[in-house]
Amino acid sequence: MKVFLDERPLSVQRPTLAAALAAGRSAADDLHRVIVEAKLDGVAIPDAELEQPTERDLGQAELRFITATPALFVSTTLHEIADALDGVRATQRAAARAFQRGELNEAFSHLSSSLGVWDAVRKGVEQGPALLNRRLADLRVGAAASGEGAAGVPLAEHLDQLATRLSGLRTALAAQDWSTLADELEGEFEPAAARWSAILRELATQLSISPGTEGRR
Repeated sequence: MKVFLDERPLSVQRPTLAAALAAGRSAADDLHRVIVEAKLDGVAIPDAELEQPTERDLGQAELRFITATPALFVSTTLHEIADALDGVRATQRAAARAFQRGELNEAFSHLSSSLGVWDAVRKGVEQGPALLNRRLADLRVGAAASGEGAAGVPLAEHLDQLATRLSGLRTALAAQDWSTLADELEGEFEPAAARWSAILRELATQLSISPGTEGRR
């Protein structure tokens, strides 16, 4: 099996995804980079397979890992999540209206998509700064996202508020309180999506220009 980190050939102990991924991550770490994509014979490997790589023999396949600097990876990821939030507002409205009409299958489909985006928000905020050796407790978002002046509000506080809102949403779901679900999706999560889109974009800018963006050493 041929394995490359960008254009750099790697040697691996076994011709498996698990062994190659371990070697690739070690080599990327030495270069202060992170793997952002993997391709097997030119086809992107799904994230789920990378999270649980197997020991299946890949024979003579070509495996290529694409890397980026941690700062670029985090910034790109946060902007992508912000873009998804811009689109989730319509999905949330569709879910709310489906709940109001009693069309539960359609409502659940839209709700599931929406919750997936919000889960990505949580992971991006928790994992992005950590990858750059930044403490969540030290980060604040300024006037552009919070409306609280130049000093801004602690990012952790925004995250706690989001967790509370999501908990309320899941409580209403467990109680099959469709009316409350619809009200929350339109009344609370509509402005929350716009607010968090701004927060993520500002956070991406902060992390791309602040100390620590060179990643793990």
